[in-house]
Amino acid sequence: MRRKLAKKRADLLQVTPLKLSTSTVLLILMLMASCASGHSVVPVNYRREMKKLVLEVVAEAKAEKKDFEIVVNNGEELLTEGGGSSSRIDEHYVGSISGFLIESLNYGLGGVDKSTPDGQRSFMLSYIGPARDRGLPILVIDYCADPENQLNSFHINRKNSYLLRIINAGFDGAVLDGVDVFQFFESQR
Repeated sequence: MRRKLAKKRADLLQVTPLKLSTSTVLLILMLMASCASGHSVVPVNYRREMKKLVLEVVAEAKAEKKDFEIVVNNGEELLTEGGGSSSRIDEHYVGSISGFLIESLNYGLGGVDKSTPDGQRSFMLSYIGPARDRGLPILVIDYCADPENQLNSFHINRKNSYLLRIINAGFDGAVLDGVDVFQFFESQR
């Protein structure tokens, strides 16, 4: 019995040689060397990278067609230099884009016809208000089917000089009320 247990233990401890390709061995060595070098991974500033990407798209698009319009969807934190609502507006970024589209400012964040919570609305307004004051067109999409909510959305957005689209509850793209964004930009030329 002891011999059988000793043999099983020896079998379990026996190492089977791995067959690795040369490229796999080199990759493992490079990874080990990079970990042992003491270099830490530099955290990525995703806001800065996204802003950089948008500005590259703007530059490339305008190089192809001077009057190309870029409307950014959400990403309100990119409108400021530091990403916080108390940071200064990034004049270069705001001046480079044609407009800013924000969804569910008044209705739709929690579902169709659901009023956006005051805290979330205040957060969004703290970014888009100063950008609007610098002349950036703000386009709002509210998701509501109830006629009373649609009318309320219309009045709130009109009062704040936001362009508006109200999308119906089926999300099939039917516009129930609002402006034609393309006509708006054509009229600005």
